[in-house]
Amino acid sequence: MQISMIRRLALAIVLIVTVSACGDAAPSTSEAKVLGEQSSPEPDEAEGDTSDSDAPDSEDADEGADETSDNSVGAVDLAVGPISQDDVGALFAKTSAADSLLITASTATSQIMPVLGVSTVQELDLDRPTTTSIVTPEGTHTSIDLALLAPALLEHFEPGEVTIEMWQSGTEVVTDTSSYERIVALNPAADLGAFRPGVFSLNFAGHDDVSAEDMAKLVGADTVDLDKLSRDLPNALDNLEVASTNPTTITGTVMYSDLIAAHGNDPEVAARSAAAGVATATGLDPILLGDAYLSAYDSTQATVSLQISDDGYLEAVTSFADLSSVFESVIESGVFDDLGAQGILLKTAFTGGVLSIEIHSQFVVLDDLEMPIAPNPTEDRTDEFIKMMTDAGLIDG
Repeated sequence: MQISMIRRLALAIVLIVTVSACGDAAPSTSEAKVLGEQSSPEPDEAEGDTSDSDAPDSEDADEGADETSDNSVGAVDLAVGPISQDDVGALFAKTSAADSLLITASTATSQIMPVLGVSTVQELDLDRPTTTSIVTPEGTHTSIDLALLAPALLEHFEPGEVTIEMWQSGTEVVTDTSSYERIVALNPAADLGAFRPGVFSLNFAGHDDVSAEDMAKLVGADTVDLDKLSRDLPNALDNLEVASTNPTTITGTVMYSDLIAAHGNDPEVAARSAAAGVATATGLDPILLGDAYLSAYDSTQATVSLQISDDGYLEAVTSFADLSSVFESVIESGVFDDLGAQGILLKTAFTGGVLSIEIHSQFVVLDDLEMPIAPNPTEDRTDEFIKMMTDAGLIDG
């Protein structure tokens, strides 16, 4: 479940439209090694094979609790109760070493804005991932189902009808927004900027006006950086405990901005990207709006659940954040103060808003996984994209 610079902008484009209006197939799981789904011994076999295990019997679990705190092999036999950040970090190591992964992320976004009559409540649907990424040493292919990512679009489109696909290799990103034709048909006046329908490339090599830091913001990883996640997330989590041992589930809390950072993204870029679409649709100052979003991210606590396989793999990460404070932060920012009657209307629209985001990411190791071939782009929109980011306050001009 990490959100890249380009993915966040794609969602911002959807917000512009909705506010204005109110491959190669991945291998089947039979060919994949699903983390934690290796065949397990039958109960009788498990009881009889204790030669390589120092794990205590269930009735001796309390006596052996200190022994299980090592966790050097995995999460087998972890006792319910507190667990250290170091032990959680150790559980990430095996997964982070994988070269090729299939990562799926399912998102449930609920948004209520009473004054505008907006009331969209989603629940996680693991059979319909919002994002599917194939990660290989050669590059990353990501497909995003915008109808599932932005619930308002489900009123007009079926899942899979509006997607954005990206092939990232080095500094080049080939992007296919052909299905955005449906958005244009829905709202012909929508300005999609660099993300208008088509197949185009973004290539930041040789652009002296874009710094290495800016390039990282623009190109950014399109999937979870497991190496970074394994280093940063355990250290950011508080109130860690093993909540269940069947399956092994570890829970904790983390500030939302720290959660974004642990997934390999810049919290400030995330906040300004989320605010960019709203700023464009409403005419509000994107800098003040982005500051308000970042303030809410810094003060919002998210809950995180980690599911660990018996073999010590990270199977899934689920996070939930109530970001309703975004609306209050925007109101308190003063962004409406100099807009007269329009500012009063917009301030009223933000009053009482509710926003929550739940994301479930699952990790699957695949043998000999290859990145799908990218289509040939018809044009280069790099300069246009950079200008779009500069105008939104996401990078320095």
